[in-house]
Amino acid sequence: MILRKVLLLLLLLPIWWSSTAQLSLTIFDSLSGETVPYAHVLGTGNEIVGVTDRNGLIWIDLNGKSEFSGTIQHVSYTSKAVRISVTDAQVLLLPVTLGEVVVSSSETVPDKKKAEQFIVLNGYFRSYELEDNKVKYYSDGFVNYYFPANGGGEKLAPVEVLEHRTFQDLKMLEEEKSRAFNMKQESFGPPFLRDCPRIKSVSNAFDIQLQDADLKAWILDEEDSIGEIVSKPTLNMASLDVDINYSERLKVKKMFGYRSIFERHIFSELYGPRAVQLMDNGYDNMNRVSEYRKLRFKHKSEKEYRTVEWYHEFYVIDRYYLDKEEKDMNALREYRDVKYASSYSSTFVQQVDSLGLEELPDAVLHKLDDDLVLATKEAECPQCQE
Repeated sequence: MILRKVLLLLLLLPIWWSSTAQLSLTIFDSLSGETVPYAHVLGTGNEIVGVTDRNGLIWIDLNGKSEFSGTIQHVSYTSKAVRISVTDAQVLLLPVTLGEVVVSSSETVPDKKKAEQFIVLNGYFRSYELEDNKVKYYSDGFVNYYFPANGGGEKLAPVEVLEHRTFQDLKMLEEEKSRAFNMKQESFGPPFLRDCPRIKSVSNAFDIQLQDADLKAWILDEEDSIGEIVSKPTLNMASLDVDINYSERLKVKKMFGYRSIFERHIFSELYGPRAVQLMDNGYDNMNRVSEYRKLRFKHKSEKEYRTVEWYHEFYVIDRYYLDKEEKDMNALREYRDVKYASSYSSTFVQQVDSLGLEELPDAVLHKLDDDLVLATKEAECPQCQE
């Protein structure tokens, strides 16, 4: 009997190993040779498998398969499809280099004080909301952000909608209404940018540890590394990647019968460097912003958690200085007032295509083609962004 049990255990061992085997994957910058932290690894269904750590490393469960297939994404790099069968793999990503951005220097208005001016960022945004890896909302458009030229604090910057479109999954919305308990988790549209860019404000909340002759800095929350700031003079580029609410991760919160677990809040900024010091970058040389959030929640009456993910991106096309007296800030067409409607020109799609952006995940593209319905009028009770 003992021998039979030993033989059975030996037979089961290969099955257990194949179902729990992992491969290590390290992501590198193809030009600088540096590792790429906080890159998203997506599976074949565009579900997030995980995020690389500060050393660009991630361990991936094969779940019984002999290889891993998926996509590597990062706000500062071109996405790359991969198919990996070795246990210790390396992938090279090509940095994103945006087209030249036209900047109107403050020197063109020397008689005006910065306190009387805005830095205006004109550009394109796109965002989408996923629930259990299904697209619920998609929105994109052209907007203007207005920032005080003399810096500022944590106040949300006004954002003016020039034209935009919003899609929604009506079937998912109807199913949501039928639930006995329901809590809205809506958040789609332009990223929430504040008077002071994240690269400046992050030093007030976290410790900054300079590395590599001041060309790189770790962002530390006590002893934990939660992000980094990197300057790459040869590429005329600097980037910030930080997991903002790292300390809150995996804490179970309870409210109104709901339980929620916050998992991730990655904020990234890409700059064309204008100074040697990392923290000197700002809105007057910003090129791109992205924000990713992930939350799991359920009502106490439900057995399974639902997973909600939000993606927000903004690409700078143009920027200029504007005197405050030239703009009535109270007359802006704010996104919260039009988010459930769509208003765009016949040349909208051509304008978007001309930007040469990387494609959206297939799951989002297919939904836009087949299942998501374009919003054409205001909802009866439009709600503001959270």
